[in-house]
This record gives sequence, structure tokens and C-alpha cells, in this order.
Amino acid sequence: MAGYMLECVMESTYEELLVKYLFEPLGITNAGFGMPKNMYGHGAQNNFEPNQVDNPIAITPAGRMHLPIEEWGRFIAVTLSFKLCNELLGITESTYNTLYQFPTNTNNVNYCYGAWLPCRREWAYNGKAFTHDGSNMSNYSSAWLAPLGLANRETLIHDSSFAAIVCTNHGLGEAASSIIWDSICNVNKIAHSLGIEFDQLKQGERT
Repeated sequence: MAGYMLECVMESTYEELLVKYLFEPLGITNAGFGMPKNMYGHGAQNNFEPNQVDNPIAITPAGRMHLPIEEWGRFIAVTLSFKLCNELLGITESTYNTLYQFPTNTNNVNYCYGAWLPCRREWAYNGKAFTHDGSNMSNYSSAWLAPLGLANRETLIHDSSFAAIVCTNHGLGEAASSIIWDSICNVNKIAHSLGIEFDQLKQGERT
């Protein structure tokens, strides 16, 4: 609905608006809409046989975009920095704070204005983390952000913001969930350097 509203007000397609106001300022040149050529997903609707099934065009604003993970990482890095958001996208401080407004109570909370789901996690500084998943039933992506950094300030990133992102060509979330947590703690090795046990991280995983 929001995508259609933008199209009406700006008199341009959602895809064109995204390219002009997001991709070009961030130097994202390899993004597209729909399934990428020569790339196949696997979903229950096709008995997990390779396929190029994607979400309907009508819900493009909700999930038909693809881009290399390096460029997705660039987008994530920019969103975690008010300075970059302001310089590259013209986002004001008040707007930025609204996009990452963390509720006082995260029980039964909905997505915030920035389309992130706020949640409490012990590994995030002050327990503040944001997450968002996306799927077309044949591919799955997941992102976890800690804008204030990790709880343990003795790590190499110190108080820098932290993010873990993953994409899989498996439509169910289990594979992405497993990879995302392995990427955070690398099966106890990285978790040990964070001063956090892998089991503690898993306890905070969504079901």
C-alpha cells in the first residue's frame, strides 16, 4: 500500500523511485527485481526442486528485490550510521531516530517505522537488537542488527555497530536461522571472544 501511495504522489514506479533515491546515492549498481537469471531457489511448493518462483509483482515493495550481499551489506552499514544516512540520503536526525525508535516494552511489539522488528537480546548492548527476515518461499534472507554494538565492549569492534546478514536459496527459515547464529558466534569460537556462550545466544533465537 505504501509503495502504491508513493507511485501516485511521485508519478513514478516504485522500482524507479528505489533506484533514484536509494540505489544511486548508495552506489548500488547490481540490484534488480524478480528472480535473478541463472539463480534457483528451493521451496516446499515445488518439493524443493530448483525453481525460479518469486512473489507476485503486486507486492514488489514487500519483497521482490535482489542484490549481491556486498551491496546489501553496504545498505545495512549506511542504515546503522546517522552520518552516512544524512550525507548520502538526506535523512534528518529526527527521522533517523524515529526509524530506530526502540520501544520500552518489546512484548507483542510490531515493526518500527524503519521496517525493523525490535527485540531484546543479551548479546546486544543494552539488549537492543533489530531483525528482519524476507522470503519468496524459495529463498530466504535474514538480518540482525545491534545499532549500539555488542554487549561485550572488549571485542575487536569495541563500541561499533554490529550486523549479521545471510541469504540462502532455501525457502524455509531454518537454514538461514542456523547460518545467522553460526555467523554471530562461529560455534563457540567467536562466542568465546565475545564472552558469551553459544547456548546463551540460541536461547534468544526466535521460534
